[in-house]
Amino acid sequence: FLRLLQHRPILVPHGGLVVGSYGHVDDLCDAMLVMACHPDADGEVFNVSGDSVDVNRYIATLADVVGESPDVVPVPDALLAELSAPGAPPAYGHLFKVRHHAMLDSGKVQRVLGWRPRYDLRSGHEHAYEWFRAMGHDRLDGALVDPVWKASWDFEVEAALAERIRRG
Repeated sequence: FLRLLQHRPILVPHGGLVVGSYGHVDDLCDAMLVMACHPDADGEVFNVSGDSVDVNRYIATLADVVGESPDVVPVPDALLAELSAPGAPPAYGHLFKVRHHAMLDSGKVQRVLGWRPRYDLRSGHEHAYEWFRAMGHDRLDGALVDPVWKASWDFEVEAALAERIRRG
C-alpha cells in the first residue's frame, strides 16, 4: 500500500510470475475455530488460504483497491545474481529472490469441514486497506517496520535500483 500511495517504484523480478497464496486473517481464524470444534478434523492436516495469484495480478489488485497507478519496474533476470549476492543491499522482499511459488489449496478443509472463506483477494485487501488507513499507516513518509520481525524495506535502495534499470 505504501509504495502505491507514495508513488514509489515497485520492483518486480521474474517477470512478475512468482505465485503466492493470499488469505485474510479473519478467514484463517474462522477456519481454526472450525478445526478445533469439528470431530472430522481430529488427526487431519489442512491448508487454509485464499486465492493463489502471480505478483502481476497482486499488484494490479492492490493498485485498484488504493486507487493509484503502480510504477512497476521489471527487474531483469541478469541482475538477480548481483542483487542476491552476500552483502548486497536488500532490493526487495525475501520471497522474490528465487522463483518461489507458494500455491495452497483449501479444498480439503472445504470438503471435510464445510468451511468457506469470506474474503477473496480483492475484498480481503479492501478490508486490510481500511485497517491500514485506520492505523494511520497511509500517512507514513517512509517504510513501515514490521513489529514482529523488526524488518523493513529500504525505499532509497529500491529507488536507486529502479533508476539504474530504467537507464539500462
